[in-house]
Amino acid sequence: MQDRIDAANNLISGSSKLVTCPVLVDLMSDEAQMKYAALPERLYIVKNGKIAYEGLQGPEGYNLNDMVEELKKII
Repeated sequence: MQDRIDAANNLISGSSKLVTCPVLVDLMSDEAQMKYAALPERLYIVKNGKIAYEGLQGPEGYNLNDMVEELKKII
């Protein structure tokens, strides 16, 4: 677990101008990874702490144009 925390801290400190959102560390059980299927990749729009858009698993399973349209609705 400490390795994961260290990696997150390295990400934050090494790219402080690039990382402008909270960085979270998954538990060793990989609960978040399994729940949200973030690998191989998946796109989400989160608004007010709730998932407003959940793309299918990518890179073939999501459509960026769909995501842009969803963002337009939210903004």
